[in-house]
Amino acid sequence: MAENSDQVVVGADGQVWVAEFGDAPAAPTNATTDPNTVDADYANLGFTSEEGATITDGKTITDIGAWQSFYPIRSIVTARDFMVAFMLRQWNRDTVELALGGTVSGSAGNWTFVPPSPADLDLRVLILDWQDDARSYRLYIPKCLSIENVETNLVRTSAADLPITLKALDPGDGDDVYTLFTNDDAFGPTGS
Repeated sequence: MAENSDQVVVGADGQVWVAEFGDAPAAPTNATTDPNTVDADYANLGFTSEEGATITDGKTITDIGAWQSFYPIRSIVTARDFMVAFMLRQWNRDTVELALGGTVSGSAGNWTFVPPSPADLDLRVLILDWQDDARSYRLYIPKCLSIENVETNLVRTSAADLPITLKALDPGDGDDVYTLFTNDDAFGPTGS
């Protein structure tokens, strides 16, 4: 493949959307349709820090050795991880419930956050969108879990960000753990 600077991707802008896994929101089918027209259960989480989002695709490899070789004679993948991390800048019902796992209740001017029971798992659906000029990308994870310890600093000189790391889980029923949609023609057969 030839060098092509048009195929360098910059996450110039992006959005993060989540829905509760139990709501079984409809899955997106492309990179550009507004998630709320796909399913009204998706909540846009608003501003994130300037660092945007970090996608990590990891695997655990186990080497099999033999008496006759100093080097492995075979390697097998024993586990895979897929995670998305970002820092939320806005504090509201959707962001705090995602970060801390509990629930908000009350009425205007009198809101209360209650943490979850210790064993509760807050399963979510994630849509991560990013754009680079006219190119759009959408990462869809149908089942994920927040695994980050939340540590935020309340200081005069910076935002009190909420760190989020969502780990993809097997959604079952033979569905994919994640899907990436794009309108970028570089993904076509000729990489145009």
